[in-house]
Amino acid sequence: MDKINWIIKTLSRTNRKDYENYVINAVWNRLIANGVTDLKPVSQQFIRTSNKRCFVDLYFPQLIIGIECHEIYHDSELQKQKDEERKKIIEEKFKEIENIYVAEVTKPYTELIVKVYVDNDEDKNNDNRNIINYCDYDKTENDINDAVKKIIEKRKEVLNGKEKFTEWCITPEEFFKEKDEKVISVNDDVTFRTIAQGVNTVLGTDFDNLQKCARKLENFNTKPKGYKDYEGVKANFKKFYGDDENFKEFETWFPKHSKIVKIKDNDDNETEVYVPSYNSEKNLYINVWSKDGKKILTKAKNKIKNNENSVENIKRLFEVSGSKNAQNEYKVISFIRISHPVFGGNSYKFAGVYTYSKIGDDWELREWYSDEFPILNPEINPL
Repeated sequence: MDKINWIIKTLSRTNRKDYENYVINAVWNRLIANGVTDLKPVSQQFIRTSNKRCFVDLYFPQLIIGIECHEIYHDSELQKQKDEERKKIIEEKFKEIENIYVAEVTKPYTELIVKVYVDNDEDKNNDNRNIINYCDYDKTENDINDAVKKIIEKRKEVLNGKEKFTEWCITPEEFFKEKDEKVISVNDDVTFRTIAQGVNTVLGTDFDNLQKCARKLENFNTKPKGYKDYEGVKANFKKFYGDDENFKEFETWFPKHSKIVKIKDNDDNETEVYVPSYNSEKNLYINVWSKDGKKILTKAKNKIKNNENSVENIKRLFEVSGSKNAQNEYKVISFIRISHPVFGGNSYKFAGVYTYSKIGDDWELREWYSDEFPILNPEINPL
């Protein structure tokens, strides 16, 4: 996937939002007109918080700058209060996020607002205002030009200062070649379109296609599509962990989080239960992450009895299960299956390394072990 396709896809995500689409495309094209081609645009940047989901209309990760298009409904006092609370939530969330583009993750998030309406205090309390009657071309153009100017100034400040500035990457391979520390982290801004791409990038294999979700690292040493440089892979493992004796204790895993549905019993009482998120005749598993992401419970659907996959029972299992009553067997390099934020369809994001154990009644428990794993691929992480 090259840059032109990325730009086309990411800027067209708002094509059903007339005013927002106009603003983000105007900002991007004016940056290009000013010779700025090294900034990565992300439209509808998803921000997950503890109790809500937020989307930034246009986000530049190298500068931690977000563009927000405000239509007429943002003019009410209630909405202004909600917007301010939302801004604070996003600011706090970005303090937690690391990426390859900036050295200081605590750098403040900057929100730039482009209004596509003109203020009218006499009509402020009218909730039925039509935005068409309140648009002001000159005012909106000034806001767009001001936002572009601030982005350019911030870019110059970063380039002339001590902060790290990395040109944006498209493929995972490019991403990790640019990254100084050759590890994959849960906070990395990178996803894999297929299981094969994830395995090839991190482990240095040469698969065209992979369907199997779980596989031990030592079992990737197959011909002709396995490790390109098995000794180099093990050397990188040893460099990170101190020795390669535990290499055989690690496996990859590419699951999808189960969804919640409501079922009724004979008395018409409703119960919320977890079910697999996709239909298949085989390999149907319940996979549930704890709220903090530190534990994962898994069980084959055909072994579920007496609604033990209910939300309440899963919650109880999370509370009583843990390292104190589990015998760890091996470690799992986990990639959760998600919907790609730009291109749609399935993709996979690194979720961390977990220890694996069985806790009785055919339940499998994976507990957090590390937020990162070394890039073993010698082509990306040369010895």
